Amino acid sequence: SVAGQLPEPLALVLLAAARGAFVQGLHLVAAISAAIAIAAAIVGVLVLRRVPAGSQADGQPDLDAATATIIALDQQEDRYAA
Repeated sequence: SVAGQLPEPLALVLLAAARGAFVQGLHLVAAISAAIAIAAAIVGVLVLRRVPAGSQADGQPDLDAATATIIALDQQEDRYAA
């Protein structure tokens, strides 16, 4: 390392500065990450607020729509196969 090639007093100063810069950068990244997480949570709450509480409340998928989609895809496949 560079600090190993310097006289001891200068090496100690360099190592202290490097540690300080590392910790400062770590704190900055942690603060930015926390701000992004908070912003994502707020956006999630605002988006979910617009979803009606009764939509798919029973937890069952809309089988009629799924069946209609499958039938339509089958018909398209039949057209292309012919």
